[in-house]
Amino acid sequence: MAILEARVVLPVAPEAAFAFLDDQVEMGRHMEKPSLMMMGGRMTYQMDALAGRAVGSVITMGGSFLGLTLSVVETVTERTPPVRKVWATSGPQQLLIMASYRMGFDLSPGGSGAALRVWIDYALPPAGVWRWVGTVLAPLYARWCVGRMANDAQRHFGGAPVAAAPWPVTALAAAYAAVTAPVFALWEWAHLPLYTLWAEQGPGASYWAAVHCTVGDMILAFATAWLALMMCAAVPSWRNWTAAATGLVMVGVAATALLEIISTQWLARWSYSAAMPQVLGIGLSPLVQWSVVPLFGAFALRQRIAAALAPAAGGGRQT
Repeated sequence: MAILEARVVLPVAPEAAFAFLDDQVEMGRHMEKPSLMMMGGRMTYQMDALAGRAVGSVITMGGSFLGLTLSVVETVTERTPPVRKVWATSGPQQLLIMASYRMGFDLSPGGSGAALRVWIDYALPPAGVWRWVGTVLAPLYARWCVGRMANDAQRHFGGAPVAAAPWPVTALAAAYAAVTAPVFALWEWAHLPLYTLWAEQGPGASYWAAVHCTVGDMILAFATAWLALMMCAAVPSWRNWTAAATGLVMVGVAATALLEIISTQWLARWSYSAAMPQVLGIGLSPLVQWSVVPLFGAFALRQRIAAALAPAAGGGRQT
């Protein structure tokens, strides 16, 4: 299990804070809106008669992620007003990047208000491709989730969100993989006719191939971003956004070219149709894909990248 947490101080008494946080819909409000973290998907809530305000209350959530169905069943396991509440997954889950989790919040008097700690304790999928994807995305998702809950509570009571500290390189690479995933997904679907699978097996099989390839893109994006950012962090003159963006493109294109050669010419895992333009036997579309999408990711995370690589932030030594 891995534990992540977020802490804020709310400008109200613990009793008032608990009354707000005890509402499971308010605590999960960020999940009901499409977001980059959910790759454009969202979750909806169904409450039992206890509405999550008693031990044993059951909360059911459903939604989608890259077209894949998600379903989660949570049960409130602890509730001690006004200091603590805990809920956990129960029964079979369809979480993809997590096998299960347990989360909650603690309140205590702090200064002139209430000190809030929101935390999550999660387990990765036991095996398979989703364990690898979860290794990359689960920490980022968990950090986003508890951070949103804490900051949403602070905004509700009129406080200012806590300023985010510079992300370490590993977290930044995971954010890059998450931010670029929807663009990779669109690109994978758009260039399917340039591969023989489209004509041989039709749109249905091609759709699932696009989903599979998007997952592969996410893994490759994390790996190439981590390598490019670590290279920039290691060289003082490269500790800037321009060098990082250049590195993301160069490492991504190089890795894609090698992968395409291995997959098409050595292992015959896929093949190009006559419509695919080629450069030295490599499909032009994936090369352009890994030239354009990394730039999108670099611009989307421009401030985070600059902060992580700034010498004063120590970003180059964070892993």
